[in-house]
Amino acid sequence: MNASATAHRILDWAIDPVGAPPTGPLLDVAALAEPSLHLLAALGMLAQASAARSHAGAPPLGDGGPVGLGTVLIAAAAGGRMQRGVAERILGAVPPMRAVPSDWAEAVVRHGLCGTLLRAAGWPGGADDQLVAASPLTAVLHRPVTGQGTAVLPAVSALLRRPRGDSVLVAALCEPSADAAVLIWRSAVLEHLRGEHLELLLDVYTTARLRHGELWDARIAWAAKNLRRAGLPDDTALATLRYWAPLARVHRDQRPQTLAGRIVAGTLRAADPIPRPRPDRSTDQITGRVYLRPADYMTVLRLVERYGLLPVEDLL
Repeated sequence: MNASATAHRILDWAIDPVGAPPTGPLLDVAALAEPSLHLLAALGMLAQASAARSHAGAPPLGDGGPVGLGTVLIAAAAGGRMQRGVAERILGAVPPMRAVPSDWAEAVVRHGLCGTLLRAAGWPGGADDQLVAASPLTAVLHRPVTGQGTAVLPAVSALLRRPRGDSVLVAALCEPSADAAVLIWRSAVLEHLRGEHLELLLDVYTTARLRHGELWDARIAWAAKNLRRAGLPDDTALATLRYWAPLARVHRDQRPQTLAGRIVAGTLRAADPIPRPRPDRSTDQITGRVYLRPADYMTVLRLVERYGLLPVEDLL
């Protein structure tokens, strides 16, 4: 078994990621430059699976261009991680991509591998920043290289200009996570959306409740229980609540427009018409989102306020 076979095993695993990523030797590394037809077929299957899983469509994000061998090199390095020195040299040979990609098809397949590795239960870590550095879409949809979040925000805007880019971003941002760094990055992206794409921000939270409501409820309950304990607060517990802070700010800003908010503020006059929410998926008003019910989000919004997370923070 050589480096090509190791890369093939990782690609096969990433197509249907069950269990921990496999490992293998890194013999005959030079053969990676001339991959076999079987290895290229596996790369093509991963490209299709990555586009489907990420909701990127076909062609992925509107890019029908070719996919290079960078993903094969990443796969070999990931599978040969037990040979750390050789694996790092292979990662170093991966052709770099710009932070704002021009070859989006390549970006999708690299994220299909790197993002899957980083979320895998059996992934040992240690090379996370190197994987993110090789995959600009992973920097957007998972989290950036440590300390480089500000540099990645233009890629968020570029993604939204691509066909189906909004669907890709919503599908990634709505997922629960137990990784504090991932949650902090997502809250920073959501705060960015609050300023420029408010409708999309509400799409994210609506989808989070519809697709992952039970998981989010469990994570929020865990965070609340953890933060009630004596001692220093847990970073992941705080990050879980910070994820919901942009929605809390929208709720605060829009509340004077609701019936309850106007009663509290004393601005509702007897002759005023009673405002009625207009159910509309594209609306930028919380009250117009029929699938985003107050019962689904008010508990966590109160926790956000209780723990002083409502003011805008510089998370990057």
